[in-house]
Amino acid sequence: MPRPTKRRSSITPTTLVMIIAGVVTLIVTAVVVIVVATGGGDDEVSAGTEQARPVEVAGVSLPLLEDEANDPAVGIKAPVIRGASFDGTPISTDPGQPTLVVLVAHWCPHCQAEVPRIVDTMASGALPDDLRVVAISTSVSSAQPNYPPSEWLDREGWAGEVIADDAENRASRALGLVSFPTTILLDADGNVMWRYAGELPDGQLEQLVNTSLAA
Repeated sequence: MPRPTKRRSSITPTTLVMIIAGVVTLIVTAVVVIVVATGGGDDEVSAGTEQARPVEVAGVSLPLLEDEANDPAVGIKAPVIRGASFDGTPISTDPGQPTLVVLVAHWCPHCQAEVPRIVDTMASGALPDDLRVVAISTSVSSAQPNYPPSEWLDREGWAGEVIADDAENRASRALGLVSFPTTILLDADGNVMWRYAGELPDGQLEQLVNTSLAA
């Protein structure tokens, strides 16, 4: 009986390499298509986020806040801060309605204690309905703790607006910042009603805002 004839492969080493290369190319192409279709993952979510953005200061800067009980800025029209949020959305402190401005730094432990209190006060409905609350994130440093500020404020559930100060801290300097946090209440015309440096005791923010605006 004749022996079965062995079939020899007609695929040469060169052909095999070409086939493998083709399969790899197809796999890579499929992965790219999936990534594009799903929006690129976490990198895409953070695209366009900047921790510092250009700001414009319109008006005369306020004097430094050195004594809340005898603040020379009370009654003075505050400079208007025009800038943008972390994602580039234009935000300003233009007059038109009462506005609470809060100057915060991501690395400041007092700011980290104060921001949750403000968040809770806003959520409680204790503040006037027509009050704008604007945080100005300033003195940003990637070498300091709790960076980046955009993620910090997001974690805290900040529901107000945010202006990202520029690298020179023009916005905070124009508002007379001396220490963190600093809270400023502006009336509907943009005049300073009061400024406060440091943490406000529980309940005092609500009382100060409501009493001032009612008067």
